[in-house]
Amino acid sequence: MNRILSICFTLFLFLGLQAREVRKPNIDYVNLFIGTASDRGQTDPAATVPYGMIKAGPDCIPASHVGYDYRRTLISGFSINRLGGVGCSGAGGNLTIRPALPATELHIVKQGEEAVPGYYATLLDNGIRAELTATNEVAVERFTFPEQPETVHPFHFDFSSSLASFQDCDYRQVSPYELEGWISARNTCDKGLYKFYFHLHATERLDSLLERTDRGFTCAVSTRNRRVEFRIAVSPIGTEKARKAYVRLSDSSFEDICQEAFKLWEEKLSVVDVEGGSEDDKTMFYTSLYRCFLSPFNVTSADGYFLNSQGRVERAEGYTYYSSWSLWDTYRTKFPLLTLLDPGAMSHFCQSLVRLYETGKDAWSTNHEPVPTTRTEHAGILLLDAFRKGIDRVDLARCYPYMQREAAAMAPQSPDSYLETAYDYWALAQVAAELRLKTDAEAYRQQSADTWKPVWREKFRDIDPERFDVMHGDGLYEGTLWQYRWAVPFDLEALCGEAGGKEKLLGQLEYFFEYELYNQGNQPDIHAPYIFSRLGRPDLTRRWVNKLLTKPLNHWYGTHRKWEKPYHGKAFRPVPEAYIPEMDDNDGTMAAWYVFSALGMYPLTPGEPSYELLPPLFTSVVFHLPGGKRFAIEKPAGIDLEKPVKASLNGQPATEMTRIAHQTIVDGGTLTFCN
Repeated sequence: MNRILSICFTLFLFLGLQAREVRKPNIDYVNLFIGTASDRGQTDPAATVPYGMIKAGPDCIPASHVGYDYRRTLISGFSINRLGGVGCSGAGGNLTIRPALPATELHIVKQGEEAVPGYYATLLDNGIRAELTATNEVAVERFTFPEQPETVHPFHFDFSSSLASFQDCDYRQVSPYELEGWISARNTCDKGLYKFYFHLHATERLDSLLERTDRGFTCAVSTRNRRVEFRIAVSPIGTEKARKAYVRLSDSSFEDICQEAFKLWEEKLSVVDVEGGSEDDKTMFYTSLYRCFLSPFNVTSADGYFLNSQGRVERAEGYTYYSSWSLWDTYRTKFPLLTLLDPGAMSHFCQSLVRLYETGKDAWSTNHEPVPTTRTEHAGILLLDAFRKGIDRVDLARCYPYMQREAAAMAPQSPDSYLETAYDYWALAQVAAELRLKTDAEAYRQQSADTWKPVWREKFRDIDPERFDVMHGDGLYEGTLWQYRWAVPFDLEALCGEAGGKEKLLGQLEYFFEYELYNQGNQPDIHAPYIFSRLGRPDLTRRWVNKLLTKPLNHWYGTHRKWEKPYHGKAFRPVPEAYIPEMDDNDGTMAAWYVFSALGMYPLTPGEPSYELLPPLFTSVVFHLPGGKRFAIEKPAGIDLEKPVKASLNGQPATEMTRIAHQTIVDGGTLTFCN
């Protein structure tokens, strides 16, 4: 008997090890070329670390919003920074190194191109292999020459390259191997400025000049070692800080740096495990999750200093200061996701935003930014959401006076801006309530209602099929009246009243989806499928979310127009043309929408500590939470989403469970779905 037990135990261990070996690590599902083709995501395969300032990658000609376009092979060279799909012409694309003469065409050889988190490499048509990796502050670019009789090769350094408008630069050679200087450029849509300093070190001499201008130079680099490596360290504060960042890496090889970047990404991507979906589903999921950890950027020096929005250097006491925001997009999905999956980092993000309020934040960008950035509207909603979900050190009292000042200066003009401003007033009312300022809370609640209700009655209540389906109609920013009329998730009960009752609003929402008026390609209405659940029809939320995740549908809308013929296809595909046409990832906003929806939950109203709930795309989801806690979601493979769905939490029936509190997840447990 003991022998049989021993054999069974050995077999059990063997099968268990085999099972573990079959399961790929989460990081292996990341495909950095998803969403990099055409205007179908505006993502990039650049080498970076989580929340890193450095995003080192190739820039194509013509450049996309992020520099890179998978369809193109002609490149200008390799730059060190960029933002993910933020519109206009993007921002970044600075300090380009080109292993060729300026006038010579340089092409990527697509068969020799590869990328994994923390590493990008490609063969070029001149025979050189380029490899890039990064730390938070340092881009490492290695070029390997083919075996050839030449003893030197030209390299061009362009300090004026920029995706948005270039402003100014200066540089000097401090040794035969080193350069120092600074670069400034406009931010997204040419709003505001950022400036950074750099220290560049080469493993071969750079003093054999072929041409020099104020904006760059070309030199002949020795090929005797068949390899040259450039390390470009950056700092928003000064060249001395940049030089120290370079020195800290002096004992680390290219392989060491690449391996460390890979480990950092493994850690981030291990926060949630999914099982039971297709390989394509997992690839789309983990690539989308990867995109959510790209920003904001850590802009604090190793000794704790950062550049504030007034252009002054100050010390970050007890936290790390972050910058680079695209909050008009990301407050909806990405930051609620990071609040759930990376609460430690989220605390630092919130402390940074509180300090930004204190030093002065513009709705878009100041003239003293440390890195490329975009917009900071709706920061109050983000801070409220994080505070109510238990994120540490979110000091609402410190920034409340500045939030009030910001609210007093709001001047909505178009119908959509009235609805968005009302959300900000609602959040400010909630902040006041948390601070026990009852009079303020009531005043801001009333101001919120007085802001959205009159314009909703005038512009959105009485449906005119022709007028409602016009992009930019009535002065709207990006969308139609149909798409913006749902932008009151913070006051749905009142919205039902304004529409003539819950059943009437529900019928209008059904019409909106059935007649293909929804736009997955832009932010204003991406929460709309989840309103069904709040109106008592979770079955319709399940139906439409599942369709949007898995089915080919007709999509009629770009960012600025309705097409004559719809694009028919899936909204999310694990290919370079990942999204529908003109759909940008918007700094991880759409990636986070996919992640949340695939997990079976969604933050319908950031600022409320709960999520709309539905069965996940996968049969098993496991969150690995701080303190060693674990929250699991289980769904049998054969569940029918068109039939009533039951749920149990920790073994207790919860049949009507269509929402889940944030704290319930954080406490750990098991949620099970079945028919």
